[in-house]
Amino acid sequence: MRLSEVTVPQIEKVRRRAEIVSVADRAAPGWTQRVKSRGMNRRWWASGAAGVTVAVGLGVRSWTGGAFAKYAGDALYTVLACAVVVTLAPRLRPAVAAGVALGFSWAVELLQIAGIPTVLQPVFGATFNAPDLFWYVVGAVLGWLLARGGWCHGAEQPADPGRRRRVQTSD
Repeated sequence: MRLSEVTVPQIEKVRRRAEIVSVADRAAPGWTQRVKSRGMNRRWWASGAAGVTVAVGLGVRSWTGGAFAKYAGDALYTVLACAVVVTLAPRLRPAVAAGVALGFSWAVELLQIAGIPTVLQPVFGATFNAPDLFWYVVGAVLGWLLARGGWCHGAEQPADPGRRRRVQTSD
């Protein structure tokens, strides 16, 4: 769109929006910058947490064995899923991200009853094991705690990020 094609009502609309943001920024200095950066901070924290989770999982498998390694791996699998969810959708609430990760983990476990294709078995497993469902819950709780505290550590959060106040301007 060329500058010569811009109409007066369009200019007024842009001016009103700029006034709303400037009034909100005066009420809470840095508000616009915090809103823009919040998602990126969470994404970086969650990506780092995913890498650490993979490293911890590999370490547990190589240094320990037996039931501890298996069930710790199940819990860490769900923590990794939670980290991936937060990386893909950083503005989700931590409880929602943990719920999505838990649902994914349970779905994979329940699909093992029907049979997972051979190509996907190294990633998703081959046999159903009922105790795994409990350890996925443990992993979801751990993922929720990390998403609530650790992954969002550097992100400043407004009191209620879902609502934004509109400032009425006189016309």
